[in-house]
Amino acid sequence: GGGGGGGGGGGGVKGGGTAAEGGSGLHAGRFSPCGSVCMLVAWRLGFECGRVQQILTHGGVSWGTYPDAMGTHCNAHANNMVVLPTAPPVASAFESTSEGAQLGAGAAPLIAPVDFDMAFGSEAYVEAAVKDKYPGFESAWASLVKLEAEGFYGTLAGSDFASTGVANKSGAGGQADDGTNAGEWGGGLAADDPRRGALRDTLCAGFRRGLATRLPPAAVGPRGEEAVGKGAAGVAAGGDPHEGALCALRPACDALIRLALALTAGVVA
Repeated sequence: GGGGGGGGGGGGVKGGGTAAEGGSGLHAGRFSPCGSVCMLVAWRLGFECGRVQQILTHGGVSWGTYPDAMGTHCNAHANNMVVLPTAPPVASAFESTSEGAQLGAGAAPLIAPVDFDMAFGSEAYVEAAVKDKYPGFESAWASLVKLEAEGFYGTLAGSDFASTGVANKSGAGGQADDGTNAGEWGGGLAADDPRRGALRDTLCAGFRRGLATRLPPAAVGPRGEEAVGKGAAGVAAGGDPHEGALCALRPACDALIRLALALTAGVVA
C-alpha cells in the first residue's frame, strides 16, 4: 500500500539492491545513464513539494492549518500543486535567493503551489484562542506547522486519511492504491507490484530532502521559528543532488508529465 511505501521514504533512492534503486538509477548523488525518467520525475516532484513546504514554514506562514467544527483543515497536500508550463532548464524567480546555490538554482521548477485563501502568518496566529476553543488540538505554532508538513508527506505516501479533493481510488478514470481497478487504466500496476512502492518511496524521499533544504536566515519567521526539516537526522541540508539529471533530461521529464496529464484528464476533483 502507499502508506507503507511512504514510511520507508529513503529506500526509494538509496536502498542497496532494492527494486526502487534498480528502477530509478538515483544513487550516490548521481544519475545512472540507465536510470528511469519516471523515477527522476517522482523524486523531483517530491523534492519541490518539500521545498515549498519548507519555504512557507521558514517564512512563518501556515498553508491554512487550523481546527474547526469539521476537524482539522489543511491546504498542504498534493492536489494544491499545479504543473507549470514547459520551461527551459534554467533558474527562475522561484529558485532565486541569496543562497541560490544551496537551493539548487539552475533547474526551473516543474510545479507550483496554489490555494492560499486560508493561509496566515505566525504573527496573526492567536494560540490562546485556539487552545481555549479546541483544547485537544496541539495549538503551539511549532506543532501546527509540523502537523502541516507531515500531512503533506502523508498525501504523497498515499494516505487516505487526508481529504485532498481527489480520492486515491478514482474509479475507471484513475488507479486505486489497493490495485482493485488496476486493469481499467492501461493495464496498471497491481497492489503488490514493487514499482508502485518504489514510486511512492521516491516521492517521499524527495519530499524529505526538499524539506531539509537550507534557507537564508532572513527567512526565519517573526517568532524565530526554525524550518521544520532543518537539521533533520540523516538528511543533509542542501539542494537537489539530481538536479543535473533534471536539466539534462528536462524535455523527457516534461513529456512524461504531459502524458500523465492526458491519461488522467477524466479524473475530476
